Amino acid sequence: MYYANVQRLAEEITDLVNTAEPPLRWFCIDASAVDDLDYTAAETIRTLHGILKEKEVRLVVAHVMEDVEAQGSYRIKQLLGKDGFYPTLRDVVNDYQRQTGIALKPPMPAGSDSKGNCCDSGVKPIVSH
Repeated sequence: MYYANVQRLAEEITDLVNTAEPPLRWFCIDASAVDDLDYTAAETIRTLHGILKEKEVRLVVAHVMEDVEAQGSYRIKQLLGKDGFYPTLRDVVNDYQRQTGIALKPPMPAGSDSKGNCCDSGVKPIVSH
């Protein structure tokens, strides 16, 4: 995550948060493809955290690579708190359900069977509130 893509990220997240119905309670960034975090990206995360906090939306991150997490120089871990980082998206969903008491139901995407299995793969997509 670096200066060239963070503006778009910020715009998309802000738009999603502002237009979500029902309103979001949590927003998770899947960082599995993030192999570096530069100063501009860290500042954008700080700004987004403030915007989301104002709207009472909790920002969390999943799948952070060890070397990115070890950077620490931008203090993102202090900003989000130790409990703002999750090893997997499943852990995010489980903790969301535990903390809010809201059970998440997978959507029925086009091409899925009556059990919600997508394209006969057995994968059930998850949506959050």
